[in-house]
Amino acid sequence: MFGSAFFDGLAPGLIQGLRRHALEPFGGPDLAQSILRLRPRQAARPVVALIDWTAQFEPIDLAALGIDCCLDTGLSEFPPSLEVALAGTEDGVAAALTTLTAYRRDVAQDFLDWTVQRGPRLSEDHRVILRQAMQEALANAVLHGNLGLRNLQSVSVESYADYLGLIQERLGVRLYAGRPVVLAARWHDRHLTLAVEDTGRGFDLARSMKAVPATARGGRGLAIIHGLADRVRLFNEGRRIEMEFALGRDGAA
Repeated sequence: MFGSAFFDGLAPGLIQGLRRHALEPFGGPDLAQSILRLRPRQAARPVVALIDWTAQFEPIDLAALGIDCCLDTGLSEFPPSLEVALAGTEDGVAAALTTLTAYRRDVAQDFLDWTVQRGPRLSEDHRVILRQAMQEALANAVLHGNLGLRNLQSVSVESYADYLGLIQERLGVRLYAGRPVVLAARWHDRHLTLAVEDTGRGFDLARSMKAVPATARGGRGLAIIHGLADRVRLFNEGRRIEMEFALGRDGAA
């Protein structure tokens, strides 16, 4: 359930009726009707919809309905970085999801499906690369950012079960489970930029880029992303990562 503070942070021009319908989670077969009921008669961009991401729906529905940004109904706070994401929806899409949703659902695939429906054409090979990069960025945002867990590199085999148990324990706590993860996609000048931002404590950028042994259980996420993307930039003390990919002449990768 959204608190009043959540709505205080909403920027002008967002979808009309958001406050009135906030307690009506929707999804599945009623998704289209619910969104159309919320949309103003002459919707000004960006068009933002509240969606229960735990329900069954297809990302293609978001594109068909002209949705620019999705807010997860389970969010416990307004994502402070959402304004930045919304600024790019003229040629892009954005979503603010809960930690729980990002952990349990294949958000990387959902978000890329939505992006492809709205944006540039992508080859199947490049979609695989984009999905892997998004998965790595989301894993870092969820586990080490919003859940505040240490890197798997420092977890022994003996304590791995305890580590997994701690994940489930924190996902059961509203403070952790409801924290926002913001995703954004922008396409321009034959480039596609994907961004993921968490609301965790941030991390030491210099230390994170040190070499990690190939045999390590974890800790190679950033190195993998650097190997997949044409350009990687980190902001906000490591909370936000932007991954840029070159597109072909006709927009296809």
